[in-house]
Amino acid sequence: MGIDDIEKRILKDAEQEKDRILAEARKKAEEIRKEGERAAEKRKEAILLKANQEAEEKHHTMLTMARLEARKLQLAEKQKVIERAFERSLYMLVNHPDYSTVLETLLLEAAKGGEELILSPRDHKQLGNGFLQKINEKIKGEITLSKETRDISGGFILRTPDMEINESFEEKIRVLRDEMEVVVARTLFAG
Repeated sequence: MGIDDIEKRILKDAEQEKDRILAEARKKAEEIRKEGERAAEKRKEAILLKANQEAEEKHHTMLTMARLEARKLQLAEKQKVIERAFERSLYMLVNHPDYSTVLETLLLEAAKGGEELILSPRDHKQLGNGFLQKINEKIKGEITLSKETRDISGGFILRTPDMEINESFEEKIRVLRDEMEVVVARTLFAG
């Protein structure tokens, strides 16, 4: 074997080594590219999963907030209806056809005698002393009519030197409301 043969052999071995190294490098590059694609796909899936979870959470939060707002509005409307029911009750009391009889009954229950009767401006004008004279005939003591009036829709206030007894219809409705608001709500909104 001569030098030319040795050179050819070295070149051939070098060429084969070069091809083997290049093939190995291509194979390694392909593995790296595939691994990169797999990693990118996994990252993409993780990002999409997270985005979907966040979107679902945001949707749930928005839905919950909308339901709460709807309940709040519904409750406010129900409160308005209840308020109107009690206002209507007050109106019906004040405008009752037998208003003076209702007032007389309440006054006979509350008065002991010796009190001063304070009325609304309307009742003071309409009922006056004739009404009070009828009451005084039915109780043991005497009630006097105050010149003072109060800004009440109806009913009365009894004043003694020590205290005032508020028997105004507004006060009666307020006390009744505290006791009956739940029942009224059930009645109004049953079903």
